[in-house]
Amino acid sequence: MNDATFILGLMRTETAALGFIPSTAIRQRWIKNRRYVIQRTRSGRPRGYILYGPPHPGRPLHINQACIDYDHRLRGYGILAVRELVKRALRAGSTSIRLRCALDLPANAFWYAAGFHATGCEPGGKQRHRQIIQYELDLLDIQPRGPRIVVASVLPAA
Repeated sequence: MNDATFILGLMRTETAALGFIPSTAIRQRWIKNRRYVIQRTRSGRPRGYILYGPPHPGRPLHINQACIDYDHRLRGYGILAVRELVKRALRAGSTSIRLRCALDLPANAFWYAAGFHATGCEPGGKQRHRQIIQYELDLLDIQPRGPRIVVASVLPAA
């Protein structure tokens, strides 16, 4: 299964929570431009994704959509995907990562646990009328980890 097929399939199963993005848009905006993270098991099976906007130095990076397969939530896949996105955002010089999440979704607890803080609330769409929480993760205090250097001393045998 290719990445676009996985993303579209998972999106269809979670349409009530996520909404829907047409397949042509997925392929043209995210897959073609490699602006997505697929979180996989050790054996390579996809378990979730993050779609994100174009990175710009000195500006926030926006998460457009994120989802982990329901049967694989609370197993660390989401936080690993966020960590990968943080690495990419730091390499691009982004100042923060922003996203929007409907107030009624359990994902709000995840975003808080991942270090995001709420920055505002706005009215939702025309169909569901739910409140949308705006989140941000400030990257200015996060430094990319460099190589780990271990210093060892050798003591003479006594």
